[in-house]
Amino acid sequence: MSAWLKKGLTAALFMTAAGLYGCGSGPIDNTPSGPHALFTVFYDTDGLANSYINDLAVDYSRNGLWIATWGGISFYSFRDSSFTTYGAASDIPNTRVTSLAINRGTVWAGTISGVSTFADSAWDSLPDMSVLANTFINTIAVMTDNSLWFGTRGGVSRMTSAGSWSSFSITNGLSANNVTSAASDAGGKIWVGTFYGVNVFDGAHWSSLENTPPGAAVQAIYRDSSGTMWVGTANGIASFQGNSVTLWNTSKGLPSNGINEFAEDFNHVLWVATDTGAAFFTGTGWTKLPLPDVAAGIPVNTVTSDSKTLSLWFGTNIGLVRYQVK
Repeated sequence: MSAWLKKGLTAALFMTAAGLYGCGSGPIDNTPSGPHALFTVFYDTDGLANSYINDLAVDYSRNGLWIATWGGISFYSFRDSSFTTYGAASDIPNTRVTSLAINRGTVWAGTISGVSTFADSAWDSLPDMSVLANTFINTIAVMTDNSLWFGTRGGVSRMTSAGSWSSFSITNGLSANNVTSAASDAGGKIWVGTFYGVNVFDGAHWSSLENTPPGAAVQAIYRDSSGTMWVGTANGIASFQGNSVTLWNTSKGLPSNGINEFAEDFNHVLWVATDTGAAFFTGTGWTKLPLPDVAAGIPVNTVTSDSKTLSLWFGTNIGLVRYQVK
């Protein structure tokens, strides 16, 4: 972790003992000397489609942040701090939006009823939903070969960079059809998280991964910049580095064993969203980030960062929390 971020985090983590209050969408600003934390909380009354947030995606080409909610899709502009919202009037299969991904300039949104894309100025639903294993989309992942993987309640579907589709389910070797997450490892293999463990695809065959926390549904998979694979479950985290596997839970500093998502920030610090808050990885354990009182202890469903405004963004059940170090 860089000295700059450590200094900023120290101010954020320990000055919050004085109390952070999130009663509106205005900045919640501690004022110690030197770098300090600035929190801003946004609600549906500020322009969000809905305050229940499922996923986030930074879009540098459009200079903003896409936000998937239970009431549609919102876009937050870094340029003027405004929200643009897309709901029932847009060509989105369902306003209950679960997931987002950006691939070669196109924004992909997964809903409980299928997939839609945004390329220019409007959303367009996928013309043929039958290419999907199931239309209830849990996750969308972009791989290094520009293929897209759609985790659904009926298996996982792949769209290659050339636009061809294929799907996989328990009949092909998956542990379960409810697919929650996907990521590629350093060797190009695809790791898929299901309700009954992790499956790995080598391009031809599926195999099951051992050594994840026992008896826990997999909810997140992430490869960090060092090549370490992180598997988040309902019962903690397993990290895989070469042949080494390490298990992490609340005894190692996690706010909760219920893991929802990972993200690496602009300084290569790993963050995790959990059922009772967010934390960052110190190299030997996890340290919880105290969020504003209005968001303290509630589920953080998603986390991402942007190097444009040097912010971390947390999607929660009650709104969007922005954490910025000044």
